[in-house]
Formats: sequence, structure tokens, C-alpha cells
Amino acid sequence: MSVLLGQGAGGAALALLPADTVVAAEDAWLAPLPPEGASVIMHRDVGHTAGMARGLQITAHDLQRLGAVDLVVPGPDGGPNSGPGTATSSGAYGRMAGLAEAAAGCLRAAVGLEPATRLAARRDRYHRLSP
Repeated sequence: MSVLLGQGAGGAALALLPADTVVAAEDAWLAPLPPEGASVIMHRDVGHTAGMARGLQITAHDLQRLGAVDLVVPGPDGGPNSGPGTATSSGAYGRMAGLAEAAAGCLRAAVGLEPATRLAARRDRYHRLSP
């Protein structure tokens, strides 16, 4: 199981994806190149960062729709505008409880599977992501 909690960019961030199950916090994103960098490459300024982020489809919900993320855990307030700046102690606890529940479910699902079966399913999953 891999858990995406915040911002992830570059090859090291992409190394989080090859897992039996990928869980992401609602406000997490993952990209080979940050949207600011893509904006600078394409437009020579960071003024197009938001548009690049939308086009790259890097949000947790985008990645779930594309099949790279299995489960999105709601933010601290349970809404789409949640994030570190809005976290309260009870909201942060709620997110951690959601992540713990997801982890327990992933472990229960994986415990009875043979390693070869898990690896084959993982390989098939990522072949489906290829264009």
C-alpha cells in the first residue's frame, strides 16, 4: 500500500505508485513535473500554473479517475477545500482515522493473496494506465 499525503513531483514521487493499493489524501497531487515547471517550460512564466495543473490531471480525484489511485480519503473538514491550512485537531484526526481504516482494509485484502497473484494484478493495473 502506498499513501499520497501532499505534493509529489519527480521520479521519486512516481515511485510511490507501484503498490498493490494506492490511497491519496483528497488534497494530494502527484506529477512527474510540478505544474509551475510545466508552465515555465511551455509559456516561459508561472502565470499558467493553474491551467497546466488542470491539463496534467494531477489531483487525487484525477488520478483516481485515471486508475492510478484506488481510494481518496476526504480532507480534515470532509470537503473539497480542505487542506493543511484548514486542518483542526479534530479534522486532522478524522483524516488519520480514514487513512488507518484504508490501511486496515488494504492489509485484509492482501493477506490471503499469493505474492505472484499480487504482482500480476499490479502489472496488469499499470499496463492499463499506458496510452
